[in-house]
Amino acid sequence: EEDPAKAAEVVPPEGEGRSSRRLQRYPPEFGLLPDRTRTKKDPSTLSSAMATTPAPIILHQPRLPPMFNAAPGEDPEEWLEQFERVAVFNSWDDQTKVSHIFFALDGPARIWFENNEASLATWESFKREFLKAFTNIIRKERAQLLLQSRIQHPNESVTAYVEEMKRLFRRVDPDMAEEKKVELLMRGAKEALFGGLTRNPPKTVAEFTSEAAAIERTLEARARHFPRQPHVTSTALSDGTAFGGNLRDVIREIVREELRRLLPSSNQPQVATLEEIVREEVQHALGTPSSPP
Repeated sequence: EEDPAKAAEVVPPEGEGRSSRRLQRYPPEFGLLPDRTRTKKDPSTLSSAMATTPAPIILHQPRLPPMFNAAPGEDPEEWLEQFERVAVFNSWDDQTKVSHIFFALDGPARIWFENNEASLATWESFKREFLKAFTNIIRKERAQLLLQSRIQHPNESVTAYVEEMKRLFRRVDPDMAEEKKVELLMRGAKEALFGGLTRNPPKTVAEFTSEAAAIERTLEARARHFPRQPHVTSTALSDGTAFGGNLRDVIREIVREELRRLLPSSNQPQVATLEEIVREEVQHALGTPSSPP
């Protein structure tokens, strides 16, 4: 007889459900899924992973050096400084600098380079020969004269004045002594700054900049918090009675004192005013007889 359990078993159609363990009445192969747990990452391992991660490479457009034509108004030292800045930005080594020189020269400068290219194989040799060929002595003398006559303008800040003087220092003498620089800075400083700097004279350019900037800030704070009225300035000097009258009295007294000292008391003339003294001297010089006033 047929087993009732087997008779009750539902047999799926052929080709369907053969791979299903549930339909074949088999137990699950792996059981239930485990509970989902979150694992915390160790900060030390995270930082170490970030440290080992390579930095991204940023590509940028390379800069082109300025052109030098050896024109009368061009400064070879400034051109070299600009070329060096471009080389640092583009990460050029000395040999790469030399290979780019030809493309940065034009006119007489390029002709000079072509004629002397064999002796300009290194960057140091190029700089030396380039400055020797194109440095203008007259331009240096002009810079020296400008440095000697340079003063701080009324509305010029301490920072602008010092930086301009540094540029002139470098152009005139790159190895100028610090004492000489401070002397030139002090000589051209504004009167309001000079008075404060003489109390504690600076010995270096950095000390001059720091002290002068502090005085400048103090003067600016005074102008903001204690402003002067426009009509009050120089009242004593512009008034002809207050200061001018006292000055005339002082002159009269000095003249009379000198006359009393030079002439004996018995022969001293009785002179009332400075006007009579001047009149008598003019008449004596012209040889005309004196007339009573």
